[in-house]
Amino acid sequence: MKLVLVTGASGFVGRNITKALLKAGYRVRAQYRRAKPPKELLEAAQGGAELIRADLIDEMTHDIPSKLLDGVAAIVHTAAMVSTTGPRSAFDLINVDVTRWLLEKGAESGCRRFVYISSTAVQGFGHHMFSSEEGPYFRLVSNYQKSKKAAENVVTALDHKTMSFTVLRPGFVYGPGDTKILKSVFDLLAAEKLPLINGFNVHNCFLYIDDLSQAVMLSLESPNARNEIFNIAGDDLVTLREALATAAELLNKPAPRVNIPVWVAEAAGRVLEGLFWLFRIKGEPTLSRYLVGQLSTDYHFTSDKAKRLIGFAPTMEWQNGLKKVMEAYKEEN
Repeated sequence: MKLVLVTGASGFVGRNITKALLKAGYRVRAQYRRAKPPKELLEAAQGGAELIRADLIDEMTHDIPSKLLDGVAAIVHTAAMVSTTGPRSAFDLINVDVTRWLLEKGAESGCRRFVYISSTAVQGFGHHMFSSEEGPYFRLVSNYQKSKKAAENVVTALDHKTMSFTVLRPGFVYGPGDTKILKSVFDLLAAEKLPLINGFNVHNCFLYIDDLSQAVMLSLESPNARNEIFNIAGDDLVTLREALATAAELLNKPAPRVNIPVWVAEAAGRVLEGLFWLFRIKGEPTLSRYLVGQLSTDYHFTSDKAKRLIGFAPTMEWQNGLKKVMEAYKEEN
């Protein structure tokens, strides 16, 4: 079985893709940057994964000789700067320049497949209901969105005489072990302090992590995936209000009732972004223009192209997925 390099393997998406590839019988080399790998990666190492601690920016900047790409037949590139705020230069360095460097070095080393994990956010925030890869596209409001779209352009524009690519644009990825977005939401629900933005009567694009891993493996194997872009989403049509009410019920808490207009949330997000930038505060603000944009408009995408060309078939219904996440949250808290 061919050797697959997974970058950003200590992150939520990367470590789950690593586990799924191992389970499917792939040989996996997992790149991570943290001082100490998470327990899931240590378990993956026991299952046969090769762990390599490396900072991709350092390797690119100083051209450090590395074993990262030795013998690698395919790369699944999940490493990225994922944040709702931050300077454009930092996003471009991590999300664009590192992607370009990895493509070039991969091609030089004989790698034949490159799967890039992008985001449906590159299509902007507007009225998305069953939106496809053809659009619609709206103005990009954050440096994260702009850098991910620029990275996509790098992937699709290079001369791939020996290497083919697949760009996957997942929707809102969730699952047990997500310590960022859902944990914050559950914390606010538990404290009964989560407000509704314009009622949250908008649809979102939930994608269970195992279904994203399925799309990655199909992209590695299917010839129809070569040099294609796919939106990857679950089939459920659910509003944020429905999802939050279900989550609150699982927590034995009342559903959120306090409602704030979009313009108030946008103003608060802009102020918080400014304060975080001015005082160099670590972490992310509770609200930002990115979050308000994503949470105040319909944001639902279709995976019809992936279903038709590579046989993608999401398996997790959102209620069952939410229960699994909530069980993990309760156990950890």
